[in-house]
Amino acid sequence: MIGQEDLRALLTGSPADFARRLRELPADGRRQTVRFLMAVLEDASEAVSSRRAAGRVLSYVGDPRVLPLAPAMMRVAPGPFLMGTRSEDVLPLLQRHQQLGLRREWLLKETPRHEVSLPEFEIGRCPVTNLEYKRFVDDAQYQQPRYWQGTSFPDGKANHPVWGVSWGDAVAYCQWLGAQTGVQYRLPTEAEWEKAARGTDGREYPWGDAFDPGRCNSALSGIGDTTPVGIFPDGASLCGALDMAGNVEEWTSDWFYPYLGFDQGDLDFSHETWVCRGGAFDGVDTLRCARRHGQYASDQHIGFRLARSVT
Repeated sequence: MIGQEDLRALLTGSPADFARRLRELPADGRRQTVRFLMAVLEDASEAVSSRRAAGRVLSYVGDPRVLPLAPAMMRVAPGPFLMGTRSEDVLPLLQRHQQLGLRREWLLKETPRHEVSLPEFEIGRCPVTNLEYKRFVDDAQYQQPRYWQGTSFPDGKANHPVWGVSWGDAVAYCQWLGAQTGVQYRLPTEAEWEKAARGTDGREYPWGDAFDPGRCNSALSGIGDTTPVGIFPDGASLCGALDMAGNVEEWTSDWFYPYLGFDQGDLDFSHETWVCRGGAFDGVDTLRCARRHGQYASDQHIGFRLARSVT
């Protein structure tokens, strides 16, 4: 057995070395150590560096949260919510979030705010990870993301979200997973994504109305890379979904069209594609729940999460 103080000391070193020590333990010691790592990862009072380190060790030895054929899904209750942004809120938002580099035309594309009623559905607790996507790549003989090394993801990133996948790749994964499990997985609609992220109280971020760089992996976090999924537990949305702001952008199943009732002049929507939501580790302005855009030509940090209809 390794004592608590020694375990914490190991977290400050190499994740690969920690994992090697863990594999040398008897079964009971390994289970105890994994429980320790999970407790650190899921405790918002722990330093982000400790949570990240715990997640990286789990990426080497097996993260119990990552189950390729049984992804954790969160239920979202049926009923209405307010989607989008009111036109009169555009200027106050620009003034309140000057540090985010927002532009007026971006916010106008979120207007008007409108009520949407949705049936009950489920959404992935976390984005799809590299390990889950590799199961698909191997089984379906599908092309891997170009940042992978050969036929596998970078070392130590099994439980990081996959990115650099096209909209078609994400749809193909959902279809493959459905065939493997008998469960009809799909991408969330834009409305489902926003409701899961902001709930029914119109909040700006999954955790509330005030931006907090300590609750997500963004350009202001100082990490500069993806992180293991779910290491920002206090950034969870009301339904319990994690990483809905930051880490990687996420595809939805909807094409970028103006909302019904859009009356903000001749804004150009012609360059937009499938709607992306949530922002990535190298962004800040895209983290708000209502923020919508198509794929940026220079931005390939796009992944996805699953959704499922409840019948």
